[in-house]
Amino acid sequence: MKLTFYIDANHDAERCGESLQSGAPIRIDGEDPLTGRIKPYRGIVLAVETVITEAPRERWRVAIETALPY
Repeated sequence: MKLTFYIDANHDAERCGESLQSGAPIRIDGEDPLTGRIKPYRGIVLAVETVITEAPRERWRVAIETALPY
C-alpha cells in the first residue's frame, strides 16, 4: 500500500533519499496528513519532494510502499 506523509528534519530526508536510491526498507516517523499526528512508517521510499511552506524550516512529502514481502 502506498502512503504519503510529511517530515521536517534534514537527516530524515537524507535517510528517505537513501531508501529511494537503494530500494532498502526503512522505519521512519512522519506526520500523518489526515490527522497531523506523528506515527511510524515502514517500507521502501518511492518519492521525496520538497514542500513549499511559509515557515522558515524545510519540509518534505514522502511516499512510501508499505506492502513488503517479509
